[in-house]
Amino acid sequence: MSVAIWFMDDGNRIHNTVTISVHGFSKESIERLAGILSGLEVESRIHNDGHGARLYIPTKGYSAFEGLVKPYGDEVPCMAYKLVQPRRDYTLAPAKAG
Repeated sequence: MSVAIWFMDDGNRIHNTVTISVHGFSKESIERLAGILSGLEVESRIHNDGHGARLYIPTKGYSAFEGLVKPYGDEVPCMAYKLVQPRRDYTLAPAKAG
């Protein structure tokens, strides 16, 4: 559940990869989080995006990640869009005239 909440707050999916922001976390904390994901059979890597660190979950680790997160994401409809591709949340609001 913690991974799902963390992803819904600070995560992003692009195709079958995921990034989770860990800006401001110490290097030791980021490595510990990557280790926890590994223990959950989710492959991850630490990337620096120029603004700070992100945990990157490659395509190879996506299936295991989705299996952990989707049941909780489905319980929070306003956040379920994060696992849907292509994203449809941009089309929910009518276009503004002008």
